[in-house]
Amino acid sequence: MATSETPTLTTETTGTEPTLESLAAEPWFPAGAARSLVPAEASLTAFNAFTLHIEWDSLSLALPLHDPFEVDWWNDLLATSVVRTGDVNAGLTSSQKDEPSVWWGSLPIGDLSAVSSFSSHSGMGFRLTDSEGEVTLCQLLPLDAAGHGRRMAELELQGVLTACGGLQWEGRDLLLFWDAEVEQDEILSELVEKLLIAGDAEGALGLVTQAGRALGRLHTQQLALRSLPNDERRWNERLKWLETTTRSETLWRVPHSKDTRATLTHQNFGLEVVHLRAGEALLACHSGGVYNALAPADCDFPVHRDLAAGYRSIASLCARVGAGGIEADLRLALFEGWKETVPAQTTSSQALDSHRGGVLIWEYEQALEQRLLHQAFAKDEPREVTDWLERVSGIQSSMFRARTLSALSLVCWAIALWGLVAWVRGGFEVGLTILPFILAAIFAELLRRMYRALAPAPH
Repeated sequence: MATSETPTLTTETTGTEPTLESLAAEPWFPAGAARSLVPAEASLTAFNAFTLHIEWDSLSLALPLHDPFEVDWWNDLLATSVVRTGDVNAGLTSSQKDEPSVWWGSLPIGDLSAVSSFSSHSGMGFRLTDSEGEVTLCQLLPLDAAGHGRRMAELELQGVLTACGGLQWEGRDLLLFWDAEVEQDEILSELVEKLLIAGDAEGALGLVTQAGRALGRLHTQQLALRSLPNDERRWNERLKWLETTTRSETLWRVPHSKDTRATLTHQNFGLEVVHLRAGEALLACHSGGVYNALAPADCDFPVHRDLAAGYRSIASLCARVGAGGIEADLRLALFEGWKETVPAQTTSSQALDSHRGGVLIWEYEQALEQRLLHQAFAKDEPREVTDWLERVSGIQSSMFRARTLSALSLVCWAIALWGLVAWVRGGFEVGLTILPFILAAIFAELLRRMYRALAPAPH
């Protein structure tokens, strides 16, 4: 569970009357987008509920009633849980499953004796120690979108690290509990960064290839569980929403291929969520948290979106260490590793065709999302994000010119087909007369291949 910051919760932000000013110092709080905070009515033990109005939406927010670094607050909260151990939903009646707040999965056993903080992803992190010295990690998520952390846990995927239990409120993840073992894992992004600084490019490429394979294995399992036709309309609507919300001077829509299937996806992939344990690359499937709350989605996505998120993660890492010269090689390593372990349909020429979306359109979407998040947190936009979005018009111009070849290919095919029909109907005899139509078919195929070759590579 690695981030660059350790989220905190000051005493000023607990209680019944937090303000935008008191919350602004919290790393998880979108101070740049927040406009007002209004108390909300909700049946929620040990928390106060609020409605956070941001520039483009209104979000449900929950904060602890008391200081979460106090052991008594945790013990009182956990005493309300229906399930302390066992499988997800074990022991819950149907009416309890429908309540606004629901405990699920395996939770800490015994009274807690100590609480400390740890680095968390998109929320606040707490290390809970019970009277016998057993440690459980907990993410507290004041903001979340759709309970993605629990959903991933319930899939019971192989090679994936997920929460072992938690508390949901109105379908959102509020608390997620994790085995303490994840703190002992090495984080792949940190290792790659050290290798690049040390000049070990080969070692860095090998680790990124491992990450690609792990991502591909996740996608294979997800597609086996859920594979839907492309959702072109909503995917293009999301691009429009991101362009409008970020006030970006770009416009890009694509007709997606039938080979581009929708599924659950990781949603928050990057090299920083890849853990190394005994030499094996494992993906930590964190909650959506504040990031997904700020840019919520009402649909499933293609697996290519996670791959594109990995590319943006590589770009950020290379910018941090000044290793831009190896970025293209790292992208290729991630792609090749991913390609080894995903279903063939996912890597078909149609699915990877940048003219029909491919991976490229999702890197555009991810760059827009990066811009949105930096605006929401009132942070300066990284140069690599700005540069990528400034290249969009040039990419589109190049692809438009390539479409001329596609149009000529269609014309040649039409001529060849007309010649074939005329010959079948006896319009002319086989000989030199049919030669132009044969040449038209050859040129049509050559132009089609040139058109495909001019499409930006999927890595």
